[in-house]
Parts: sequence; structure tokens; C-alpha cells
Amino acid sequence: MAFPTISKDYFLPVVIAVALHIGLLSWLALDFKQVDHKQFVSPKSIKASLVQMKQTAPKKSKPKIKKKPKPKAKPKKPKLKVKPKKKPKPKPKAKPSVKPKPKNNSAAKEKKRLADLAKAQQEQDRLKKVDKKRKEQAEQDAFDQDLLSELDAIEELEAAEQADEDEQVAMSYMTYIKQSIEQNWSRPPSARNGMQVSLRIELIPDGTVTNVNITTPSSSPAFDRSAIAAVKRAENFPELQELEPRVFEQFYRRFTLIFKPKDLRL
Repeated sequence: MAFPTISKDYFLPVVIAVALHIGLLSWLALDFKQVDHKQFVSPKSIKASLVQMKQTAPKKSKPKIKKKPKPKAKPKKPKLKVKPKKKPKPKPKAKPSVKPKPKNNSAAKEKKRLADLAKAQQEQDRLKKVDKKRKEQAEQDAFDQDLLSELDAIEELEAAEQADEDEQVAMSYMTYIKQSIEQNWSRPPSARNGMQVSLRIELIPDGTVTNVNITTPSSSPAFDRSAIAAVKRAENFPELQELEPRVFEQFYRRFTLIFKPKDLRL
């Protein structure tokens, strides 16, 4: 039996068709053992015919066979696992810190040296200014102290001069008071030459006598009583109103009078 000859134009499509058929039959033969015979379906015969094609025929897709889904397994209850207690890990010993060695940088050292010199110069200048201010303050304090001393001396001198002037004015009124008391004195028979008595007299600013007492008596009580009576009869010294209040307060608010009449001849 002679086989028909195939032209060159049909050779490649025929080879591809035969190869596809051989692959399909091989795949079916392998899957036949795994498929259940009850569900096995005999494949239909495929008639192949040669078709004149200018281009290569596309590959046919393989038919997909559905598989039965496997039954889902019931989930097992998880067993509670007791975790063993972990032993505390020992703390690692701290490693001694190693200080980094300073770099030998001459430029940085020179910069630091210059900065230190500048700071030292600034501190020296500051101390000089402070010392100068202290000296100026000391000189000012000394000047102020000298000025205050001079002012105090001037005030003391003025006060002394004022006191002398006040005393002179006050003594001029003392003569007037003695003359007024002697004019009102009545000589007792026991009075003798050289007798005197010290009297403590109190006045008010208008010159009125408010009180009189004996501080140092004489040898004659009658003479002492006559002196007190003379002061009470004089009663008032109106000329004292001419005095400055400070002079009156200093000399005549309370004063001591030595009563010694001039007409005691015997």
C-alpha cells in the first residue's frame, strides 16, 4: 500500500497536528488511572483532516477536569500550653567606660591658650577698675568726713557762742529779780552781817512765782522765813516775758537764788 506524498507546504501543519494528538492521548492515559470508573466518560473520536494553512496553527487548550472537593477537617481545640517561667537573666556587668584619648591638636591648644590669656587680661582690667573705684570712694568718704567734722565744729562753736549770749542775757535779768526781792524784804531783829540763804524758786513764762523752798538755810530761822516772805511778796517778775522761750526754760523755769541783802551792816 502506497502512502500519499505530502507537499512541503503541508508538512509543518501535519507535524503539529500529530504532535497535539499524541500529547492529548498521553495526558488522557495518565489521568485514566486516577479518575473513578463510574464518572469516566469515554472520549469522543476526533477526526483530523489536513487543512492547507499558510500560517502555523494555534495550540489548542487542554480541557479542564473538575475534581471533587475534599471534606473539611474539623478544627481541633487548641490545648493550653503552660509556659515555663523564665529565669531572670543575670544583668551583664557594666564595662568600665574608656575615656577617649584627647587628640593631639596643637591648633586647638594654641586657641585655648590665647582664650585663657584674654580672660586673664579682662579679669586684671576689671580688678584695676574696682580698685580705682574703691580709692575714689575712700577719698570721697574722707572728704565728706572732714566736711562733716568742720560743720560739727562750726555748729558747736555757734552753739557755744549762743549759750554764752543766752547766759549773759539771763544774768542781766537775775540782777533785776534780786533787786525786786530785796525791795519786798523786811529785816528781822536776828539778822546779822554775812547771813545768806539759798532759795529754790519756780516760775511760769509770764514771770509769776509758783513755788519757793529753802535749799541751804542760814543760821537764823527768822532770817530764812523773811527771805521766803520777800519772794512771795514780789510775786511776779513781768520783765521775764521779754526772754526767748528757750532762754526762760533753760534759766528761769527753776533756778537757785542766794539771798544776801546788801544793807546788812551789823
